[in-house]
Amino acid sequence: MPPVKDWFVYANRFYWLDGTHFRRWDGTKIENMGNNTASDGWHISIKTITGEAYTDVDNEFFGKISKAVSVEQRSTRWYFATTDNEIIYSDIGSPETFVNINVINITSGLADSITALHEFSGGILVFQKRSVYYLQGYDFASGSDISLDKLNVSTGCSWPKTIKTIENAVIFMG
Repeated sequence: MPPVKDWFVYANRFYWLDGTHFRRWDGTKIENMGNNTASDGWHISIKTITGEAYTDVDNEFFGKISKAVSVEQRSTRWYFATTDNEIIYSDIGSPETFVNINVINITSGLADSITALHEFSGGILVFQKRSVYYLQGYDFASGSDISLDKLNVSTGCSWPKTIKTIENAVIFMG
């Protein structure tokens, strides 16, 4: 089994990412989180902005979720980070439900890639190898209170497991 890149527990189920699959364990069996054609009948729900059902066009979107390298919960929404510098966020209250346009692009201009996400002070720290961004706000629909700010740090983080919150600060190995 590939090594676990990131994990979380929600509704008495253990979810994890390994860079190729998004999986869950309910205490009795391990399931690969698939698309609507999953043989076990269980799947990630991917909708269009109009609420239409999943289509084959969404296979690429599903592939990005299954290859995510990091996930972070903020309030009742989950953020999945890909190495393609995209953050895909779930519907509120459901880590398995996505709208196929819920994507935030992090473009640093340094040919960098996202290595980790970390919740801090009501927002999400987005770590790349050479830079760090801070994503805050809730109103993604209108974008009125959303901001993505590049922090003035000398390096990013190549080792996600070193990121720790201590009192009111975040430390990590650059």
